[in-house]
Amino acid sequence: MRGAGRKDGAVAGQAGTVVSVDGTYIGYWRTGEGPPLVLVHGTSADHARWAPVLPALGERFAVYALDRRGQAGSGDAVDHSLEREVEDVAAVVDAVAGSVGAPVGLLGHSYGAICCLEAASRGLAPVGGLVLYEPPLPTGAVAFPAEVVGRVEALIEGGDRDGAVAVFLREVAGMPPPTWIGCGRSPTGPGGWRQPTPCRARPAARRATRSTPRACGGSGRGCCCSSETKARHSSRPP
Repeated sequence: MRGAGRKDGAVAGQAGTVVSVDGTYIGYWRTGEGPPLVLVHGTSADHARWAPVLPALGERFAVYALDRRGQAGSGDAVDHSLEREVEDVAAVVDAVAGSVGAPVGLLGHSYGAICCLEAASRGLAPVGGLVLYEPPLPTGAVAFPAEVVGRVEALIEGGDRDGAVAVFLREVAGMPPPTWIGCGRSPTGPGGWRQPTPCRARPAARRATRSTPRACGGSGRGCCCSSETKARHSSRPP
């Protein structure tokens, strides 16, 4: 595990990196004292998503909040899959366990919870405890139309990643328009991937989109202006 300085806007603590199986570097932030606890965030987030609960966790644990690949302080690669992300989590857990000489607690949220579950169940790293918060486990129930998957994949293949995110948030996650309209993208790792930026972290963008309810034509501030969002704005009343 390598240490590094603190970056602006990051959770307070000591930064470091580990190297995953495929050579991708995975960043993490350490804070608090006590038994080791690794945190794995969900989609469209990074380690900073844990900021509201870190003070409480840090009173009882030495917390290692990692950045999943493609997010904030971590690298990325062309092969971006669940398998690789499971290896990333295992790499961090293994490094932490090796440095403290004890098994590690693992806390994951949403998609991050799936990564934690897979890493623990496969025995890839010494996990001493597992907490899964809102894991999107399959239940057999149909949560969204099957054709949505094809539309999202088509948008990604066409280079419209903002449109793909908008469709996912609206039709799969079921998020209301004020939550995702205006969500843009911010560059991350060297692989050229970009992550959606949660609108609640961008009040200026929220205000702009509230004042621009109709088609922005590519000039609406705070709007990703994909074909999906333009069509959505056009269908709104004045």
